[in-house]
Amino acid sequence: MIRQTKAMVVVSFGTTLASARKTCIESIERDMRQSFPQYDHYRVFTSQFVRRRLASEGIEAPSLEEVLKQLQQDGYQEVLVQVTHVTAGQEFSDKVIAVLERCKGMFATLRIGRPLLERPEDYTALVAALQEQIENLAQGQALLLMGHGSPNRENPAYERLQQEFDKGSEQVVVGALEENCHPNLDDAIKLLLQRRVCKVKLLPLLLVCGDHVLRDMLGAQAESWLNQLRTAGFEVEFEKTGLGERVAVRNLYIQHARDALTEAE
Repeated sequence: MIRQTKAMVVVSFGTTLASARKTCIESIERDMRQSFPQYDHYRVFTSQFVRRRLASEGIEAPSLEEVLKQLQQDGYQEVLVQVTHVTAGQEFSDKVIAVLERCKGMFATLRIGRPLLERPEDYTALVAALQEQIENLAQGQALLLMGHGSPNRENPAYERLQQEFDKGSEQVVVGALEENCHPNLDDAIKLLLQRRVCKVKLLPLLLVCGDHVLRDMLGAQAESWLNQLRTAGFEVEFEKTGLGERVAVRNLYIQHARDALTEAE
């Protein structure tokens, strides 16, 4: 039985790690429920791999389109889709925007809250949200943020974020895992050397501290960011904290959901 006529769907890429789901994704979902009590709340993961893995473990993991169709059948009139994606990259375009285009007309209103980084003011807001990490850097130390990137096309968000950090500090460098995105790790290392940095603190620019952090950032293989940085001569420390664990970042997603509602009025 429906308690409300409104539904909110929180859409994340997802993770197979239960601990990361709890600390990074469920924390956002909890804050959304508290901030929007007038909505019934639903979860979606866009990663097919994650959904298949969870289904094999007996955990229900429907797609966004499946959830929207069920909401229509259940009689909801207003639906707000709030993504937790960091950028408006390929995953967001292919797995969220494309689905919403197909589902137009299913509800009286179907709104979407934007990713963490989309508008110019979003970059300024994220820099402010991470200010404590910048202020806690040691003398001569730089913060290196590892983002994901888009696999099959350039994603300008990372370059734009680097420019925003540079307005206030040269102690922050941004890189993306996907090599076709710039700045990538090679670009980041060049910038660190150019700025005569000797000490680096690695931090995920990812919602979840999951496989990418454990493998690509901190893995034992030579290709991990940790080992490539050490090979390049840097003294490296790291923090295994996903963006979803940071209250200041979760508040940005809440504001994006509020923006989606007020701007549509």
